[in-house]
Amino acid sequence: MIRAGSYVRRKTFFEPLVKFSSEDPNYINIENHLDDFLSKDDEISIKQKDLFFKNLSNLHQIYKNRSDVDIRIPVYVFTPMWILFGCFMFYLTFIQDTVDGEFNMLSLLGLVIIARCIYVVFNLISGFGDLEDYRTNLLNRSLKLSKTQYPEIWAPILSASDRIGQEHRKIVVLYRQENHCVPTITDLKRMGVPWIILTIPRNLLILSKQNPELYGAIIAHEISHIDQSDSGIWMTYYLDEKCAFGVYEIIMNLIEGKYKRLRRQYKIFNSSAEYLADLGAFIITENTKIFDFLKGGYITSEEGSFHPSAETRISFLKAVLYKQLKLVTTPANKS
Repeated sequence: MIRAGSYVRRKTFFEPLVKFSSEDPNYINIENHLDDFLSKDDEISIKQKDLFFKNLSNLHQIYKNRSDVDIRIPVYVFTPMWILFGCFMFYLTFIQDTVDGEFNMLSLLGLVIIARCIYVVFNLISGFGDLEDYRTNLLNRSLKLSKTQYPEIWAPILSASDRIGQEHRKIVVLYRQENHCVPTITDLKRMGVPWIILTIPRNLLILSKQNPELYGAIIAHEISHIDQSDSGIWMTYYLDEKCAFGVYEIIMNLIEGKYKRLRRQYKIFNSSAEYLADLGAFIITENTKIFDFLKGGYITSEEGSFHPSAETRISFLKAVLYKQLKLVTTPANKS
């Protein structure tokens, strides 16, 4: 459910930047270079900053996920199709065989296809049921943080949401007791529910008071996932993992192995989503605090196997910001 074009386009853009390196002091000390650039308020610098953020926003726009598929589509559309196809094969295999009075190899193939239909239908329905249970448990077993009681939690959320044009009423903030600094965000529109669920773990709740700017950068990263339509991609992965939908998937599963194939594909795409959200956090906050998050030891193994390392995320962010900053501060752009 990830378009091949989007998959390849992201891969060819992000991988060279992750591997980029330079001896330029402005690249090595990119944070100081950016802080100095962003602090200038003369007329030329203001024009350069406007162009800088315009270019970054255009890049961010180009690599957004264009295949934000509602996971109900394969469930509601494919399920009756597979049922009808299974009934048709049942007719050919049993009804027609009864008329002809024989059972041959084609009949055996028909039985295999019928079994495949049953497998697909069962896994589509059970997989979607699992996701609905997750949604229900998440909403019912977590403490909701209101705007009035937790203004320091909500202020960066509202600010970042304004930047991407997201309606505040659709965001639900939940407190999780995990002693962890990284929140999670899930856009439930993929399940037909107009809510965005943002979970705040214990350490992040403390950080919102101790270091509001750093907390704001982390929240901006999560809100950027919504803007990119990457939030909730794990639900698509879960359905894919439960059931290979077509003939191509069956063949590739036989060649490479189902879980190995899916993990490879989704890890690459999910890595690009993290790189892009780090860039989105910088665009939203217009400061370098996202580097403090990436370098501060906040990312642990709890982030999951589908996330890139902090080092590769820093490498990408340094490269893309260095290249774009160099582009707008060259003499040709100073006039």
